Amino acid sequence: MKLIKKFLSILLTIIVLFAEFSCMAVYAAEYDQQKPPEKLRAAENGIGNNQYEGYYVDLEWEYPSGFIVSGSSGTFLNFYIQEVPKPYLSSSSRRELKEGGIKVETSPSLSPTSYRLKTLKSGTIYYIDATAYYRYYDGNNTRQSNESQASNRIKVMTDIDINVYSVGPNQIKIEWDDVWSSNGRISYKLYVSDSDKFSNVPSRYIDPSSIGPGKPVQVNQTTGKLEYTHTVSESGKVYYVKIEPDISDPELLYYPQASKTVAVSSFILARGTKISSSSEGTRWRLDWSPVYAGLTDIVDIKYEIYRGDTRTNELPGRIQTVSGNSISIILKPGEEEYVYFIIRAIVTRKDNGQPYYPGIKIESDK
Repeated sequence: MKLIKKFLSILLTIIVLFAEFSCMAVYAAEYDQQKPPEKLRAAENGIGNNQYEGYYVDLEWEYPSGFIVSGSSGTFLNFYIQEVPKPYLSSSSRRELKEGGIKVETSPSLSPTSYRLKTLKSGTIYYIDATAYYRYYDGNNTRQSNESQASNRIKVMTDIDINVYSVGPNQIKIEWDDVWSSNGRISYKLYVSDSDKFSNVPSRYIDPSSIGPGKPVQVNQTTGKLEYTHTVSESGKVYYVKIEPDISDPELLYYPQASKTVAVSSFILARGTKISSSSEGTRWRLDWSPVYAGLTDIVDIKYEIYRGDTRTNELPGRIQTVSGNSISIILKPGEEEYVYFIIRAIVTRKDNGQPYYPGIKIESDK
């Protein structure tokens, strides 16, 4: 008897749920299917980055006729991305929701028609599409429709991150994103110039055959960056660097034309010459190569000499400021083992005293 009652109770529950589901299906069927937004695209100059939003893509789109379903209580957008990953890094290649639940306003007209996808990865190619859905009332309950079909899918590349470092009196190290598309690693044009205008400067072409072990360009598989050491003509000189992606993928319509321009100074060439020794210490002469000899009409150049101690973590302290390219110093017995010096050039404009190359250190190695 107990088994019969239990069976009847379960059966009744199933019947009630089936009836409720049937009502929901009939009610939902009274509504039209949601349409997706159309003509999805990247906005003009809509690829960039900043310190607050990271790497971003600005999207634009239009709404088709009949986009708002009659009787619905609100319509919303979802944006999906699918990354083209680097084969040596563990990244997902699945289509994933990036940002969703973006409400569509109906007055005075349908909006928004643009949106910024933020916090993307630098130097990365994405497929992007959008869907829509609506909410509706079912009695006292608010229910949600199925998502629409996806909009047109676009292929976008984010800004390339690039950095440059001094590694010697005549060498700089350039690092930038290793970008992969669906058909493999992309190619680049690298520019290095002593002018930020890059006038009449030939590019160095870097294609996949130039990248890898034993090649000019190395891959850092931990950071996903490419690394190249470039030989420059002069020590203690500022150089400007930028890189342009060379795109041959007809599907990739939206990409940055060039990276930002970064600047670095090659190390000042410095050397020490022992002059004399005594029980009180050793006299040395420090000499270094002059910088910006061709700019003497518009800039003032001074050199700050810093003394450091390898036995401590303290920053080196400034001991002299001079206008020439040589000083004499005395080291006490034993100090040669741990004392080091750095020569730093201070270049300012004669007209206003402001730095001629703000933010760029022009200095020697230790």
